[in-house]
Amino acid sequence: VWGVQSRQHAQEIHGFDLTDVVITGPPWFWPYSAMWHDTKPEHVLYAGTSIAYSEDEWQIVERVRGFLNGCMPPRFIYRPHPRRGAGWTLSPADAMLTAEQVARSHVLVTAFSTMIIEAALSGRPSVVIGFGRTAQGSGALLDHSRYEHMADILEKPGVCLVTEFGLLRLAIQSRANSEPA
Repeated sequence: VWGVQSRQHAQEIHGFDLTDVVITGPPWFWPYSAMWHDTKPEHVLYAGTSIAYSEDEWQIVERVRGFLNGCMPPRFIYRPHPRRGAGWTLSPADAMLTAEQVARSHVLVTAFSTMIIEAALSGRPSVVIGFGRTAQGSGALLDHSRYEHMADILEKPGVCLVTEFGLLRLAIQSRANSEPA
């Protein structure tokens, strides 16, 4: 887990024995120490989630891609989560590529990814998808917004939770057509 709070969540919420939990720290945030806050946005970045979150991620990605190709000038980049077997690693080169993609985005679109934090570190807004099917048991993707660690993130400035595709379109349009913070 990342830190003390994550360790506590592992024990209290998920039922892990503390002897089975190791604090490793966040693996991706070091590239943001010397970041490109003045970088001109070039694209909309969709950060995929692990297999455990968004069951219908591919369908949502294709809908967003189709919407952007039809009416928006920015390029669209889909960055699958490393657990989806897309060739991403925790290597320094991949970390720097991810940091650059986030810094060059008009907006980060995701379903409860820690890349929301990376977007904030780059001064970029995030639109969080709260509709669709969850891959964790029964229920909806919106259920993840109620987890304590995610509820804290969703309250931060620049983070917008959307509950239907029409609102996602509007949120992307408004953020892609405005200047970065």
